[in-house]
Amino acid sequence: MQIVLDSPADRLLVNRVELISGMVTGVRGAGTLEARCGDREVLLRPCVHPRALARTDVQGFYGFLLVQEHLDAIADGCLAIDVAWDGTTLPPVVLRVSPVARHLAHRYPLDLARYSVPAATRRSPPARLVFPGLGGVGGASLNQLMRRTMAREGRAITVYSEADDGPTWSRVLAAGAPEYGWVDGHACYGAADALGPGSARVTLLREPVRRLVSVFHYNALVHPRQFPFATLEEFVESEAARGFTQVAGLARCAGHAIDGLPDADVGAIAERELAQSYAVVGTTERFEETIFLLCVLAGLDAIGMWWRILAAPKAVDVEQLPARLRARIEQVVEHDLRLYDRVETALCDRVASCGFGDALVRYKEAAAREPVLSDHDKFVECLRWRQVLAEAELAACRPR
Repeated sequence: MQIVLDSPADRLLVNRVELISGMVTGVRGAGTLEARCGDREVLLRPCVHPRALARTDVQGFYGFLLVQEHLDAIADGCLAIDVAWDGTTLPPVVLRVSPVARHLAHRYPLDLARYSVPAATRRSPPARLVFPGLGGVGGASLNQLMRRTMAREGRAITVYSEADDGPTWSRVLAAGAPEYGWVDGHACYGAADALGPGSARVTLLREPVRRLVSVFHYNALVHPRQFPFATLEEFVESEAARGFTQVAGLARCAGHAIDGLPDADVGAIAERELAQSYAVVGTTERFEETIFLLCVLAGLDAIGMWWRILAAPKAVDVEQLPARLRARIEQVVEHDLRLYDRVETALCDRVASCGFGDALVRYKEAAAREPVLSDHDKFVECLRWRQVLAEAELAACRPR
């Protein structure tokens, strides 16, 4: 038996929280994977691994390593994770700890408390949540929070984006999928239908002007080849800008062909989708309220704290936009603005009826105390993600 590590592929810890994933090869049937780093347990959970779809001697695994919990165990710039499969000791997984990871763990420690989520009624059995992310709405932060929560609860997540590809997803389900609690991806809309009853789509919208500016900042830094715009004005005046609206994203997620459609028709499609296909539609501006609603739907009575992930540094301040440029942005996101206003009103009404009370107040107050990364550290975080994506694309081109 041996461990093959997929993430981090370069065995380098750079962020405050790192996804640890891979597979144990040479196994015989089901087993238990145990891991420790120094005197602390590292929670590793079984998951579907792509190679396990064609082999019977592979067990996928994943977990999350919080650097701040293991600072005392760093030796010679490395952390060694001792691993055993059904009591059989395997070679340790050795990860290098970058100066960036140490800096972030010391300067921006995460709130690791759990916060109660009251609810008069909870769905039974809890829903399997499917989150087709739109981008630019805080989806990375929500994914990180829900993935860690589901790991703690022992409910499966999509570690390898298996729900983004229809044929792969069909093979996963045919092989006997685990009890998914959280399914995410940019193309996972159809996964909810394939899972059948008990699954629920959820999504986030964001104030449209602020979001479009954020989309520019993020894509210019993380996806420069696919996003060749040097300035916000150049992006907003391009034909591509309308393709980045939230109504366009909602329609595309659902598989609608929208090229050539009038903007009003795309907006109408998005509005129908939200009304008919989503169980919770939250907003970035009411992030904590949205999290609590998701907890009720998923049957969770407690949740950890969220933190900002992949927030690109701002080159342009939304509040200082020239009047002409702001007017142009509002024209581009005209149907987003109408949809957002309706969603915001409905969300406020729904939260008010849930009786979250002081628990939500405490959670919001704690979230407000979370330190925000400096622009320098945001820049490094985004560049690291750009590196990870580029190396994944390169690896996919290499012969296996």
